[in-house]
Amino acid sequence: MKRLIFCLILIPCQLFAAEADDDYLLSLVRIDEMVDVVREEGLSEYQGMPFDFFGSDFGNIWTDGLDRVFNEIELTNSIEQDFLNVIGETPRADIVSFLESDAWQVAVDYELKGRIAMLDPGVSDAAMTAYWNSFEKNTRRIQDITDLIETGDLINSNVVGAMNSMYEFNLGMISEGLDIGMSEDDILVQIWSEEDSLRFDISEWIYSFLLLAYDPLETDLLQEQIEFFKTSEGKRFNRALIESFDRAYSRISFELGAAIAILAREQVL
Repeated sequence: MKRLIFCLILIPCQLFAAEADDDYLLSLVRIDEMVDVVREEGLSEYQGMPFDFFGSDFGNIWTDGLDRVFNEIELTNSIEQDFLNVIGETPRADIVSFLESDAWQVAVDYELKGRIAMLDPGVSDAAMTAYWNSFEKNTRRIQDITDLIETGDLINSNVVGAMNSMYEFNLGMISEGLDIGMSEDDILVQIWSEEDSLRFDISEWIYSFLLLAYDPLETDLLQEQIEFFKTSEGKRFNRALIESFDRAYSRISFELGAAIAILAREQVL
């Protein structure tokens, strides 16, 4: 009986400790703040989508739909859960130590501000011009950014994520009965045919964004990031973050496709 009582007391304490560890880890990653930016980007990028398809903005109907698709609470909860599932419960000391450092926290501050700034077409164009100038001069910062991009496999992972999102968008339209004139195999062929141009655009954007966002970041902090992402724990953290957001973007794309199909059906009706 004493052993049973001990187990009943111990298990809830262990569960509480695990939850506390998860909460602290997530507070350091700052997924909730990232989701706020994802929402701003989504509302900006997709507000005009109905006009592109139908020549009408559909007013509050589409705005309300976007609010539901980019619901911060639901997105944050799903991404955080996916992140925890991928990263697992194995020792996290090295990951937490990095996330507590300026190499992560200051960099995230700059990235969040940079993502919002890039929503301005003028800022985005200027950032791309600055990137190509830096590329031609092969500056030290462009070399460091290249090292970070290659270490984190940022271009390949974003290309795969974008292609998955394109596929899910089409599936979303099909799910609501919209005849898009292509089978699922045809969709895949079409998407793969765009890989090269997609890779170029994504590469240009990532370089431009990181050069803009990290312009005030001290070189030693950038080097700390690069060195961390070369480690096994860094790769594990990077994979968890990328996969959790990729899943969210795929869900968002599917829901957007479905919403467009519903509007198309209402147009016919």
